[in-house]
Amino acid sequence: MTTTSSDITATQSFSSPDDEEDSDDPSVLPLPWSPFFVVYSTVAIVTAVGGNVLILLSYGRDGQLRDVHNLYLLHLAVCDLLIGAVSMPLYLIYTVLYWRWPMGVVMCKLFLVEDYTLCCMSTLIIILVAADRLALLTLGASYQGKTRKRAYIKLAVCWTCSFLLYSPAILLWDVVTGHSVVPEGDCDVEFNRSIVFVMVTEIISFSVPFVSLAVINGQLLVALKKRRKVGDHQASGPSPKKERSTTNYKDDDTSSKFATDITTILWSVCGDCVNQYLYEAFNWWLWTKSCINPFLYAYHSPRFRRNFQQLLSRVLPHRLSSGRKPSVDLV
Repeated sequence: MTTTSSDITATQSFSSPDDEEDSDDPSVLPLPWSPFFVVYSTVAIVTAVGGNVLILLSYGRDGQLRDVHNLYLLHLAVCDLLIGAVSMPLYLIYTVLYWRWPMGVVMCKLFLVEDYTLCCMSTLIIILVAADRLALLTLGASYQGKTRKRAYIKLAVCWTCSFLLYSPAILLWDVVTGHSVVPEGDCDVEFNRSIVFVMVTEIISFSVPFVSLAVINGQLLVALKKRRKVGDHQASGPSPKKERSTTNYKDDDTSSKFATDITTILWSVCGDCVNQYLYEAFNWWLWTKSCINPFLYAYHSPRFRRNFQQLLSRVLPHRLSSGRKPSVDLV
């Protein structure tokens, strides 16, 4: 995720007196978009936080969910929860104040480090989930029991790479160059106008993951077709066992990441070429995956689903029970 370009704020400072008076109005977005944006972002925050808290609680209370595949989902839920609890609310405040940051430079840099790291990490975890699916489908039972230690190593490497890709530049760019290009009161990355840095990091954080997912999903389709052919040949005999649910997950949606990264590259070349509100829409579109992931990945599992129902029934017993006897706890 890349925040609003500082050049927009700088351009506004040279506008006409009437425009300057308008820019001082803290009610930011023009009607009717302002109430729509506030409602949408509020729903997104509540959904992201609530959905991912359910994943964490389910993982903690149900020992049978603690396999390698769900370990990846746990880390994905941590990323999405922090995006929903930290990134979205802070950026909502920033937007509602017409892209003015009221919390100081240090807090701005911490916010940017947190957001860039988590968005990058969530992308890498999606690759790990897809690769885990492929290995489970092709290797079967031999894949289980050998991978927990490897999973921890993979996750540690991904967290480290996600932090190192952007964080040093976010924290030290102005220190190394000796000056800041971000106007006072704004919150933006210093490297936003460096086309070389933006291109290199976007290749690493988007192009490589996009190609990796395409290759992995292609291999998954091939493996599934082979398994179906084997099932067809065995149709006259005993019915083949159903595939595990982890192989039936919906393909990962990378469209929001794709749209945001294209707009990011355009902004680094020509900030005026990208509509500000469209750019912000892509940012929130990217974050929306934090609301969808709990249902796209975890709710698809019957065991997660039962845990969700049990947890929610304790909060909203009358609405969810519908007069039925509560189900027996899984743990």
